[in-house]
Amino acid sequence: MGSGIDFVTSGQIFRKDNRMVIAMNRHQASIMGVRMAYEANGYIAGQVLARNSVSGLHCKYATAGSSGTDAAVGVLFNDVSDMPASGTDLGQMIVKGQLFEDLLIDLDSAAKVDLGARSVINGSGVTILMF
Repeated sequence: MGSGIDFVTSGQIFRKDNRMVIAMNRHQASIMGVRMAYEANGYIAGQVLARNSVSGLHCKYATAGSSGTDAAVGVLFNDVSDMPASGTDLGQMIVKGQLFEDLLIDLDSAAKVDLGARSVINGSGVTILMF
């Protein structure tokens, strides 16, 4: 008999096939499960996400979007691929953390403002997005 829960979140981040978007302090990151809008090619970890205010589903952030898609709300933690045709799927969204800025997709200055983020260059010269 099923539990009624249709997804499981995983704390696993050290996999060879997993894009590492968290730069440091994994224990301080806040990650939550979200329902993703259908996207034919799926989503790649590091995608800046928005929440469509009409459908209530999370989708790719777009600077010139509408219905809430122009407001960044987080960053996708794991890839979401092989989505069911015209259906939704589940993903994990980082809502707080320290991420490698160069691995984030569709990040712009407006998204940084929406996330309340700042960019910091560490001792190795790598830019870290903190929010």
